[in-house]
Amino acid sequence: MKISSQFNKSLFFTVTLIVGGFLFITIIEKVGVENIIKTVLTFQLWHFFVLVALGMISALISTTRWKLILDATGNTTPFGKVFTARMIGNAINYLTPSGLLLGEPFKAMVLSGKTGLSLGSTMSSVIIEGSIFLSTMLLFIIVGILAFLSYSDVSRKIFAITIGTLIILLGVFYLFFTKMVKPSGTAAEKGFFTYLIDLLRLHKISFIDSLKNKIIRRENEIKNFFQLHKKTVFTAIFLSALEIMITLAASWLTLYFLGLIVELKALLGLFSLMNISYLVPLPGSLGGFELSQIFAFGFFSLGGQATALAFTLITRLTSLVLVAIGIGYLIQFELIVILNKTADFSIKLKQKIRGFLQSL
Repeated sequence: MKISSQFNKSLFFTVTLIVGGFLFITIIEKVGVENIIKTVLTFQLWHFFVLVALGMISALISTTRWKLILDATGNTTPFGKVFTARMIGNAINYLTPSGLLLGEPFKAMVLSGKTGLSLGSTMSSVIIEGSIFLSTMLLFIIVGILAFLSYSDVSRKIFAITIGTLIILLGVFYLFFTKMVKPSGTAAEKGFFTYLIDLLRLHKISFIDSLKNKIIRRENEIKNFFQLHKKTVFTAIFLSALEIMITLAASWLTLYFLGLIVELKALLGLFSLMNISYLVPLPGSLGGFELSQIFAFGFFSLGGQATALAFTLITRLTSLVLVAIGIGYLIQFELIVILNKTADFSIKLKQKIRGFLQSL
């Protein structure tokens, strides 16, 4: 069963990587490599360092938010270990077509391994932290969609698709708020995750059904956190908004370095389309991100397709520097795990040899 599951994951990753790579190469060829390189070369090296620095500041803010939640739950943890787990999780999220499905649990596992905290408590903190950040981001995305809709030249088809997306996002936000942040308090009330599992009939999958009791327990922990630690929640929301504003500033600066000055309304529209493209199950949204920005740059009259692709390439290069840091931490973590296992095996082997010699 494990071999089959691993094979399916590998197959899914391979297929999505091929699809994303095909889209990416097709877009590059259509626009023209020379045009893209010419635009990218207008970028200076110090511009790139500024963007990487903003990315690091964003990572430090998100680490502070997670540590704040850990401290509030009584799991005081060194900042460096939280930062390491954060960077590893972000790298996995970026490189795999799993969105938050793989990187977030891995963050919890790394932090648990580094600190000795239970995996359950670190996983709860990850879910709480992710819920607060995603809810805040959702508000920014909704504002961005509204900004996009305020333009008069939106076609009826795009308007209908955008309105549909907006309704879904508002529905998810409302559902999470009423189920987790402000629940009615009745014992029989389902939490956000169990509600979705039953609604989508996911409980028929044996693996998910076997985890239902654990999911309910985690949901109760999250509900209690929102009720008992309101000050921490508001601080975490502020840090989330600050992190998102830094991301917006990095996008604005990237465009400015490319010779474009963008108004706030267009910037929010770009931000929304960028994050919606990340929902496509492709590694790093390869191809999907580029298509979304080509559309956005054309719609907001921000230059040609070459400029749009230069923007995406520079954004990717900045992200890949942070991903490389995360991979470095991951290699270090894996080496420590291997060394610990080797040391345990060596101790057990010595004990067996000593026992054998004593029996002679």
